[in-house]
Amino acid sequence: MKKSKRLIALVVFLIVVCIATFVLKKYEAKQEEIQNSDAVILEIDADSVESISWEFSEEGLGFHKGEDGWLYEQDEAFPVNEETVADILSHFESFGVSFIIENVEDYGQYDLDDPEGVITLTTTKQSYELKLGDYSKMDEQRYIDIGDGNVYLVSEDPEEYMQTELSSMILHDEIPDFEQVVDIRYDGTETYTITYEEENTNSYSEEDTYFTEKNGEMVPLDTDAVTNYLNTIESLSLVNYATYNAKEELESYGLDEPEFSVTVNYMYTDGAKGSKRGRSERRGGYP
Repeated sequence: MKKSKRLIALVVFLIVVCIATFVLKKYEAKQEEIQNSDAVILEIDADSVESISWEFSEEGLGFHKGEDGWLYEQDEAFPVNEETVADILSHFESFGVSFIIENVEDYGQYDLDDPEGVITLTTTKQSYELKLGDYSKMDEQRYIDIGDGNVYLVSEDPEEYMQTELSSMILHDEIPDFEQVVDIRYDGTETYTITYEEENTNSYSEEDTYFTEKNGEMVPLDTDAVTNYLNTIESLSLVNYATYNAKEELESYGLDEPEFSVTVNYMYTDGAKGSKRGRSERRGGYP
């Protein structure tokens, strides 16, 4: 009886060893399909892209090319930063990988059956879809699927350069450099104009270049004070947007009839075309 039990136990042990050996060999065979690679798997000409969209954790953005540039899918009035789009597209002009896993049968082990992110690019000739899976436990690289039967590992995670907030795609207003100020006009609680006169006859000092009218006469102003004020306007940081439809919504912000506005007329150099006149207006400011 004891010998019979020992024999059964030995048989069971041998079966377990055989199964373990079989699993190990399958695992090793699977491991052999993972190869180092410096292959470029996508080469998409940025100029050929007609649309691009991406989604991460159910949050996504989409843009398509219009006659005058890139447009936001959900609101074409949104001012898209063309440079931001160009920067995103540049990553797909030569999209390289560090590892390749061939002949994949189970995409679930890489979290690619239900991907964490999806990027879609459509060109004039075809569409591309990149699925982003989990990270490898060994080196924390992202698993990528482009639909060719393989899975890739990339050292540069696409999620890092795909913007997830609409505000990061906006074209920020820029305050120009006032190369040569012609005049500065204040309207509102106080109304007056400051003019620039390089060769003036209204002051005994050649350093006086800014003047305003007072009691019918042109009087000089402190040049440093005016220059510092202009520098303050130039260096205003415009980062938090209340709206990008300001023309339609000025009244709701009390800016349709502002308490005070500053208008700077200036000359600027336009390359070989010479000087041109520019105008910058700020509402709601104070001198």
